[in-house]
Amino acid sequence: MYYAVWGCWCIPLTIYGLLPQLALFYGKSLFPKALDLWFFLCAYLFLSTYVQDLNEFMEVSGLIQRGWSEQRMWLIKGISCSTFGTLDFILSQIWCTAPGFNLASKVKKEEENKLYENDKFVFSTTSLFFVSMGTIAIVNVIYFIFGFIKAVIRVGGLDAMLIYLFLSGFIVTNSWPVYEAMFTRKDGGKMPESVTKASILLSSILFCLGNFYFT
Repeated sequence: MYYAVWGCWCIPLTIYGLLPQLALFYGKSLFPKALDLWFFLCAYLFLSTYVQDLNEFMEVSGLIQRGWSEQRMWLIKGISCSTFGTLDFILSQIWCTAPGFNLASKVKKEEENKLYENDKFVFSTTSLFFVSMGTIAIVNVIYFIFGFIKAVIRVGGLDAMLIYLFLSGFIVTNSWPVYEAMFTRKDGGKMPESVTKASILLSSILFCLGNFYFT
């Protein structure tokens, strides 16, 4: 039963990865302020869940780094393979042909093997999976910079922006390997230029749609 509904995680993960940031970018607040009592409830639910998961993982492996890597992979799967797997299922139920979603090449290269051994992600394949990851990463880094500046220069800005900055900062931290693959890496694991451009284009479209919807 769990595996049957696991793909549904793509819905809240995608919503929390995009909607609050786009809304507040155009002045619409969806979360309580830091001094609101509801803020403490949101913080408690988030922290208690992660502390519990981390504690359970450490009981098995004993390493915090592995626990962090595990939750990062959970997020990656939620916004990539779960999203397209769910889309593929929905399209198949209405007798539509879904496009092929191949995550990576079946042929492993020697350089890729070395990258895996050095705990490096390999993004060298042109895939829609990576476009979704890149889009969410770009939206959040843009909002994080915007929100940080707004929180600094605006009176009471930190009170209104804290939960959004935390959410975006959390996503940006988890997306760091994606930024490296898009902009700084020169090895065989870097993200194809076409995927980077597609992610930038799609994030721009989302900001335009946000401007249309929230203003």
